[in-house]
Amino acid sequence: MRGFTAMLACALLLSACGKAENAAVPTTAAGQTVTDAETQTTAVGVTEAQDGQTQAAETGDAQGAPSSAQDNGSAQNGAGNANTAVPTTAAAAVQQPAEPAADTVTLTVSFQTAVDYGILNDPAFAGVLPANGYFLQNAAVEIEAGESALDVLKRTLRANHIVYSIASSSGYVRSIGGLAERDCGAQSGWLYRINGEFMNYSSKYCKLQAGDVLEFLYTCSPGDVGNIPF
Repeated sequence: MRGFTAMLACALLLSACGKAENAAVPTTAAGQTVTDAETQTTAVGVTEAQDGQTQAAETGDAQGAPSSAQDNGSAQNGAGNANTAVPTTAAAAVQQPAEPAADTVTLTVSFQTAVDYGILNDPAFAGVLPANGYFLQNAAVEIEAGESALDVLKRTLRANHIVYSIASSSGYVRSIGGLAERDCGAQSGWLYRINGEFMNYSSKYCKLQAGDVLEFLYTCSPGDVGNIPF
């Protein structure tokens, strides 16, 4: 009887142990399930954070300024600094030196002596000639290598639709804008000077240099446009 009782007790003990082990299995599975859920949640959180950094980085690039996500990335990873430096280096590489200014001279075409003479009172010239006595005043004109004073005069007059008459062989200027030699007396006509100095040869042969001041002046009588040493 005692032996049967002992066997029965052992059987009950074994049954209880089996139930305890079986009951522990769901707990382990549940714990694993919770762990998986936490892992998934963590993975989603990392993905969302990365997406947020990517969007912030793109927004920063579009605005031309680094975003906070880019700053954080640079602090955590040295490669962020290298990526930030690329646009600055590229921008510096494409800069081009400024082109040098073109060579120019200053051109004036004046008939103020004729205005003083009273040319504007003549019906043939009233309303035709500018009342201020200038066809051109301190105009900056680009020149090419080897151009003469006459070349620049003719080219500029054509560009401004001002008529002229010039002897083709000698380059003598007969008239500009309809105002011709002898219109204001027997000794009236057109003269020219370079940098304040009158030339005693045709403007056709006077080569210009950058920075020259070229003037074509109408004279009515000797001395009215300055001293002429010839």
